[in-house]
Amino acid sequence: MFLKMSAMLDGATNLVRSVTNVTGSNAATTAIDNALSTLKSKSDGAAGSIDSAENNMTGVGDAYNDMKDTMKK
Repeated sequence: MFLKMSAMLDGATNLVRSVTNVTGSNAATTAIDNALSTLKSKSDGAAGSIDSAENNMTGVGDAYNDMKDTMKK
């Protein structure tokens, strides 16, 4: 979910920057660009945290399965 949101925010940022290149920079476009960049950064961070948590949980499951297999022997 966060990866899709990051991609959308990246697209929105590129659109704002394209408009800024045509119309020139002003306070509104700068503020929007900064806000979108911050949102994308936070979204990327959340996606990374979720991926890390998922990998950690997979590792816990693998360790449990290894322990279970060892106990069967």
